[in-house]
Formats: sequence, structure tokens, C-alpha cells
Amino acid sequence: MENGTTITIKRQGYTLSVDLMTKSVVSITKAKYTISVHQHVTAAGSTVAKRGTKGKVTAIHVPFSGIRTHDIVRVLFEGQSTSKPVKFEDLEN
Repeated sequence: MENGTTITIKRQGYTLSVDLMTKSVVSITKAKYTISVHQHVTAAGSTVAKRGTKGKVTAIHVPFSGIRTHDIVRVLFEGQSTSKPVKFEDLEN
């Protein structure tokens, strides 16, 4: 499905919105939760960041079968110098 600037595709149980000009994923939906690039998020508590740590989504990777199906969202958390790959479950809703 297209709306002029993005195309929606389904892959590995996720719904992805891909920018047609940059060919990059701008948002991803799993079940009823959607995460977008540049969105502010909060850590649910994991090895990546302590519970309650704020961060900003820097990138979303396309999930590939058998290679990368879970840690597809990259977040730059406060106090960290590089963004980290996280799962949907690592973020609070």
C-alpha cells in the first residue's frame, strides 16, 4: 500500500512504513504498538539500559528471517555515546 511518500510492507510479523525517497524504515508496528524514527522512548529495564532511562529512536532495521528478527530498533539512551539495538519488549509502552 502506498500513500505517495511511504509504502507499507509486512515482514516477519511486523508492519513497516518505508520512505520511498530514502528507502529507509520510518516506523514499525508489532501488534498494536508503533515505534517511529526520532520518537522518544523509555527503557523497560534490560541489559541495554536501566528501567526508566529515556532515549530517542535513531534507526529501524528491516527484520530478516534468521538473521535479525528481534533487535531491530536502535535507540540512543541518555548517558550513552552510541545507539543500541533493542527489542520491542525492552521499551515501555
